[in-house]
Amino acid sequence: MTAFKRLTSPDMPWLPSDDPLAHRSTQVTWAAIALLALHALLAWSVRTPGYTTINDHSTYVFLARSILEGGYHEIWRVDAPWHTQYPPLFPAFLALIIATVGERVDVFHAAVIAWSVGGLAVMFAAVRRLWGSSVALAGLAAAAVNPALVERAGAIMAEPMFIAFISLSLWSLASRSPSPRQWALAGTFAIAAALTRTAGLPLVAAVGVYMLLRREWKTTAWYGLAVAATVGMWMLFTVLAPEKVVGRSYIADAAYPGYGAPPAPSLVPVIAERVMSNVPGYLVSAVPWQMALPNIEGTPVDNALMVGLVVLGLLVGMWSAWGRWRSAALTVALYAAMLAVWPWREGRFLEPILPLLFTITFVGLTTIGAALAGRRGAAVAFAAMLLLVLGTAGVRTGGAVARYARCDRVEPGRSAACFTVDERNFFDAVDFVARTTSPSAVVLVAKDSPFAMLAQRKVSIAHDAIQTDTAAFFDHLQGHGVSRIVLTHISYIDDPLSSRLLDVCRRLVLESALPPLSSVYSWKPSAEAAADDTGPACAELRRYRREAPAIP
Repeated sequence: MTAFKRLTSPDMPWLPSDDPLAHRSTQVTWAAIALLALHALLAWSVRTPGYTTINDHSTYVFLARSILEGGYHEIWRVDAPWHTQYPPLFPAFLALIIATVGERVDVFHAAVIAWSVGGLAVMFAAVRRLWGSSVALAGLAAAAVNPALVERAGAIMAEPMFIAFISLSLWSLASRSPSPRQWALAGTFAIAAALTRTAGLPLVAAVGVYMLLRREWKTTAWYGLAVAATVGMWMLFTVLAPEKVVGRSYIADAAYPGYGAPPAPSLVPVIAERVMSNVPGYLVSAVPWQMALPNIEGTPVDNALMVGLVVLGLLVGMWSAWGRWRSAALTVALYAAMLAVWPWREGRFLEPILPLLFTITFVGLTTIGAALAGRRGAAVAFAAMLLLVLGTAGVRTGGAVARYARCDRVEPGRSAACFTVDERNFFDAVDFVARTTSPSAVVLVAKDSPFAMLAQRKVSIAHDAIQTDTAAFFDHLQGHGVSRIVLTHISYIDDPLSSRLLDVCRRLVLESALPPLSSVYSWKPSAEAAADDTGPACAELRRYRREAPAIP
């Protein structure tokens, strides 16, 4: 009975007042500063070498340029439509940097790392206030060296800024009875999070629900108006946008029935299928991997035991968070619900809540240890979890640092330590097009934003082209002014693009075959089409279809 009471209590085995590190405030503060400095150093060590094949890097910078021009358009595309996928706050931040010091990639990296460090620092402060220095320092240590958080901080992406706003919002509510000022700060930062990443909507909802649970009726009304005037207007803009392409519009993604599936008459069975697939997928695979828990190859029983302990720790920790930090518990629950129903399941989607997951897991496992064996059991469970996480994270993050230490940042596209074979092959296609076409040339390519940034050419997105009928394919190219078609092997769209190109290969001219799997084509009028499909373009496309591995 005593063990059950301990397990179901919303309090930790120790509270901030009797925490083992409660009387070492100065040492804890310096330890936290050292961990934050280590995080910054690791992130800088693995920072991406300039613009890469990752869509987000170049997309955000292009959007920043568009903001400085007075719009919010996809200016890398020849038709320059309004952009509706990424909210504008992070591009606006990059635009501020460009307006101040110019477009300097190293400054972008430093700024993103600063957001990451700040977000972890604020989360540490909130956890320290609620659960004491031991849990706060352990959570900070796990997050500071976590390979996913370190590598994301080293990229030109919005996640570190997003994590910082989540931390700030929840820090504002890390008290038993929030003041009007704290409510205002929490709401403001929640709105900022949703205007940084659309995945911030669960946080916006969590803050609103918490207000209602606290019977803050007037505060809730004002908050609702503020959300409607900001996040609501952005969401309305994305709903009304004329172009909704799966993978480029969250509105289109939400209704996506699955690859190759016809449109569903009802989303209910589609969502049910997503939940049945996503929930076990995240719990068994994505959560342990993103948290850098040890996985033993070939021993599923041991892995199942580890996963079971972590899931149990999360459940018990969520109970404790519900009693001690309800806004955080609501945020994790609503964010998890969003991931459960989303069509794509990717481990990186967990990154924004990883600092919270570490804290909640430490709390839960320590509570379980205390329920079984008192304070000694709590200490053993706490230390074991910390050593496991830090050990695995250290190995993985250390490997990334060692790999990037060999990266030639002067000519990164030629460095095997920087990029994979397929990525370097993509750069070969970029170099060929930049060298052999005029600056006014328009290119059809799957990885459109990175190609436009690196080749300094306007692009037409491949998705639109492969959705047209075969007979209208070249009319589409002509309508967009496309003079070159680039096929690579780094986007899932490259596969259907290669299939469509093979269908029309008699009108294609192979400009260059770039081993192993990139190629560049031009096209000719229908009157000049080849009589059969034995020409170089058709042969190269058949080779691609035969040799190219599937890209998920």
